[in-house]
Amino acid sequence: LVDVEGDLVPRLLGNVAARYEHYTDFGSKLTGKLAMRFQPTPLVTLRATASTGFRAPSLNQSYYSSVVTNFKTDPATGDPLAFDIGIFPVNSREARALGARPLKAESSRNYSAGFAITPVENLTFTSDVYLIDIDDRVVLTGFLDTDSVASILRGVGSRAEAAQYFTNALDTRTRGLDVTGDFQSVAFGGTVGLNAAFNYTRTTISNESSIPLPPELEGTGEELIGRYDEGGLLAMTKERPAWRSTLTGLYSRGPWSGLARWSYYGKYTSSLY
Repeated sequence: LVDVEGDLVPRLLGNVAARYEHYTDFGSKLTGKLAMRFQPTPLVTLRATASTGFRAPSLNQSYYSSVVTNFKTDPATGDPLAFDIGIFPVNSREARALGARPLKAESSRNYSAGFAITPVENLTFTSDVYLIDIDDRVVLTGFLDTDSVASILRGVGSRAEAAQYFTNALDTRTRGLDVTGDFQSVAFGGTVGLNAAFNYTRTTISNESSIPLPPELEGTGEELIGRYDEGGLLAMTKERPAWRSTLTGLYSRGPWSGLARWSYYGKYTSSLY
């Protein structure tokens, strides 16, 4: 890691950093960061950052394995019918038979820009926008559970009839905005503070219409990641509120302090309800 920071000209600060990482399983990657901060007056600060990132798959994503018994309705009798479903490592016979490939590291590009301003004493506003692109994001497949999948699993000697595994299937883009306001004052014989914050974040899947289906799953009637699967495409993009705001008031006097907070969340959509 090399990190260099200094004043380029009066009131303009620059920062350049580079990081080299090597993984025996996932190869090498050089990432970097460029940041600038301009402060035309002590009350105004402008800032911007661009960087690249690298994340190797975790041990859980590479090696986690679990088989559990679930139940489905027998179409002939209507009775509960037990079946096994598993999450399999990518190097297992089950995952390979269903098209799993060795996991790759994720790579990202990150951009942000913002400002901080103090228009009057004890009052500060900040605002930042950001954009994050992630390529080859590691995610869990949907439930692969058609009759064709069950036949493939039986063919490799597995007792499971349905399966999931981790894969580098998605490219995502996250856009966001953070806005804060903070006020501090002496009043009522103590200190009064008021803080307001707003966040907007939206994630989209850049390759949603072209998620690659392994040749092993062609003709099985499966999607690698379904829109309405638990943890599927809808969960990644709509299952968290797009925006959130909070308002916090704090009063302190001597050894006593009191806090009140109000939070409000936007709407969300879930495939589970």
